[in-house]
Amino acid sequence: MKNYLKMVSDLTLITTLITAVFVYVYWYCIQYRLPISYEGDAFQVLVGIKGNMTGENNPLSLRSFHQLNAPFVGSWCDYPFEKILSWSAGIFSRWMGLAQGSNFVVLLLQVLAGLSFYGCGRALRTLGENRSLLVACAILFGLSPYAFLQNLQHLTLTACWHLPLLILTLIWFGWPERVNLTSRNGLILGCASAFIAGNLNPYYLGPFLILLSMLVLSAVIDKNRSKIRVYVAIVGSAVTGFLLQNFDTLIYVLQHGRNHEAVSRDLWWMVKFGLYLPDLIFPRAHQNDLINKLSWSLYHSHVPPQLWGESQTVYIGMVAGGALIFLLVSGVACIGAGKFEKISPFFWLSLALLFFSMAGGLNYLMGAFGFMLLRATDRSSILLACMALYFLCEVWPPKISRLWTLGVAVLFVIVGVWDQLPRYPVWEEAIRQRSWKDYQMDQQFFGTLEKTLPKGAMVFELPVKDYPEMGPIREMGDYEHFRPVIHTTDLRVSYGTIKGRGDTDWQKEAVAKSPEALLAKLESYGFAAILINRRAYEDGGALLARQMIASGALAFMENRDFLIFRICPSAKPELPSKNS
Repeated sequence: MKNYLKMVSDLTLITTLITAVFVYVYWYCIQYRLPISYEGDAFQVLVGIKGNMTGENNPLSLRSFHQLNAPFVGSWCDYPFEKILSWSAGIFSRWMGLAQGSNFVVLLLQVLAGLSFYGCGRALRTLGENRSLLVACAILFGLSPYAFLQNLQHLTLTACWHLPLLILTLIWFGWPERVNLTSRNGLILGCASAFIAGNLNPYYLGPFLILLSMLVLSAVIDKNRSKIRVYVAIVGSAVTGFLLQNFDTLIYVLQHGRNHEAVSRDLWWMVKFGLYLPDLIFPRAHQNDLINKLSWSLYHSHVPPQLWGESQTVYIGMVAGGALIFLLVSGVACIGAGKFEKISPFFWLSLALLFFSMAGGLNYLMGAFGFMLLRATDRSSILLACMALYFLCEVWPPKISRLWTLGVAVLFVIVGVWDQLPRYPVWEEAIRQRSWKDYQMDQQFFGTLEKTLPKGAMVFELPVKDYPEMGPIREMGDYEHFRPVIHTTDLRVSYGTIKGRGDTDWQKEAVAKSPEALLAKLESYGFAAILINRRAYEDGGALLARQMIASGALAFMENRDFLIFRICPSAKPELPSKNS
């Protein structure tokens, strides 16, 4: 009973501190009911959540959106998405609203990460009774810089709460004597963890399966059939989860054939988004100006422009970074001294993970043979952070008094939270502030548009753009054509279906003609309006606007980012063929 109460108090403390810091960081969004992010990938994440929020989609349905790809129906079946997360977020959003519901899910994922770290740590024998240190590291893991960076933009990456389960499975599989689990419970844990990972982001599932495969090699050499059977069961659970998560994509491909344009990958992206060791310890933007200057002068200013991007944002924090350095150095020292029995399992796992994830490593070699699914292995940084924090708890001397351990744990939390709180560069902070203003502007603007147009009206969006992963057009971001959809219920737009099926070919042919011909074509198809994103044009769309007016379109609504023109509705709309 006493241990149970201690555990409850620990879990309560972890939940409270993570929630308090989260509310402090995102208080502006919470206060004004804004989404944490309203730019870039957040647009498509919000649309996916909205599809589940309205009941149009669920984890067992083929993903279609009646508001996208007008006059057809938008389909996302060709592109793998983690439907469980969107469905869960949709449930909360149905109750709380889209912005608040999506924010709450981000908070929930960060709290779950801390709780999972603590729970799995309790199952590791080598962590001993360092409760206070384990609680401190759990809080730091839940508040990792990685989670703040990914937030709503990459909700599936923010869902890293299951990583401690995967690490515990690897320790149990390779070093069962270090885990407080029976063979039966270990097997259940392994299969359940793998199944969960299969349903979530493949950037976590992939490294897990690679590490597990490395560990099973000794069993293959020793002809240990029982361990090989366990391996097959765990891998089978992971594959089952993956197939269940992506069954709609598999069914759609069987029905319509493979879509080679849906997902594009090449070796260059695997170089740009590979893992680089300096990125783990040099923050891009820190609370302390001196640390910022050192980080910039020593490292970031020397990174070639071709490599600027996501890889420079995988800082794991002072505590985890220091623990990782100590882990690698102490492991190498033990090898040099021939004391292999003193080497932590976390050393071998971290070493193998680096071998797989570093730019030019095993993943790049696999890419050379055509397997390019995991292009951004810099995302393995959160796995390394988790292992490093566990090692910190493991290596802490048991002879040190509990009072001293508690003091160090409190110090780690204070320094760690200060260190890991997000601070954005000036240019990025300006983008964030503008995006929140955009959300409020769009909410009013497109709400008014939907009330003004007939129910279910179709809007043709310019410039014509494929989806997904096509990059920006001037100042117009990749997924900005989703902005009207986020704030309306029945308004249908021409954008948003997965490229490569021919659904949008007619749009490209129509805009290649004169404005008069384009208007005539859209009128014949039943479109009610044209929406021009001014950010995509050098002159803010002024020339195109004059051409539309000269061709008979009626200037209807406008604001800083958009121009809208009315089209006289056709009496008998004629739908285009997908290949016309």
